[in-house]
Amino acid sequence: KEPPAIQQKNKIRSYYFWSGPWSIIPYLYVASSLSLSLSRGRDIMTTRIETGKGKFLHLQTMSSSFASSRTREVEHRSASACKYESGSVIIPSFFSRDDDDNIGGSSSENDWKIKSKNETSDGDQEDENEVHVEKCMMMASGTTVRVAPMERSRGGWDDEHFHEHLRLPEGSNVGKGMVVMLEAIARECLAIALSPYHSFDLGKTYVVHFGANGNLQTVFRRRINHQEAVDASFPSRVCAENFWVPYWIVLQNGKLSAGVGRVPGKQCIGTLDDSMYNMLRSGMDAVRYVGIGNSALGRNARDLRVRGVCVSSIPGCFGMEGIPMDVHDGSSFVNILEEMGRKNRGMGSD
Repeated sequence: KEPPAIQQKNKIRSYYFWSGPWSIIPYLYVASSLSLSLSRGRDIMTTRIETGKGKFLHLQTMSSSFASSRTREVEHRSASACKYESGSVIIPSFFSRDDDDNIGGSSSENDWKIKSKNETSDGDQEDENEVHVEKCMMMASGTTVRVAPMERSRGGWDDEHFHEHLRLPEGSNVGKGMVVMLEAIARECLAIALSPYHSFDLGKTYVVHFGANGNLQTVFRRRINHQEAVDASFPSRVCAENFWVPYWIVLQNGKLSAGVGRVPGKQCIGTLDDSMYNMLRSGMDAVRYVGIGNSALGRNARDLRVRGVCVSSIPGCFGMEGIPMDVHDGSSFVNILEEMGRKNRGMGSD
């Protein structure tokens, strides 16, 4: 209840904050600073400190765009180390296709909302006039995974990028397809795999590379063998290092689509049509599991962070045709950084 103890040595002060009942974590700052950044592991917080005649008066802390908005967030080094739980996806029965989706901003009434089993209330039960509720498997609340660049010498994908519970819910109709939703902070090359097994299966696994080639493309790919692949690429800049970007992936009727935002089907980046393979494959080869990877290459490759992963089947409310996609002819350039800059400039002018 009292201000943290202050120690001074060579004009460096050390503040100690309780992070739990048994541990103390030190933070250092330059004595003359009034506004500075504190580093706790790899999370960044911006802190305002008011001082007078060298004495501590007031401390106010607020999370920056680098830090998670969730409390007591736990970070893991791979998808295999994370915990997963059952939950529900709350889908509005009626939503306007003309509304702008929010990226890194406030929620919209059209957003698909993800809730854990404990959070789902009676008011969220299915009502054809209000919402549709779809079962899902989701990353446990307060969990973040930090993914290092994958080792090409080992073929890239490894078992640590998957988890046996990061999959379609039990009892799902796997033939209908899959919806994946997540958020990420990445410089480039966020890779999400859709596989029949909780491992990478050559010839049967789809991968979407958000921000490939220096964050200038999004690539959809299914490798047939080590030399051949079915793929498609679309010009886009969809990765950001300083705020969480929501993404979605939909595989239905042999067509793999992906986009940004919290409404699958809206702000679609592109689609890979692999319907021929879909007709010829066996039922055992339908995708069920999701992998989280980092396909960045070179000395500038950086870790990326992922949270809020949710996996569900194609909601029945969309019928046999599945989730409608925004028309995308590949000629437009999806640039979420420009979009966020425009929104921030608009907020600043108010």
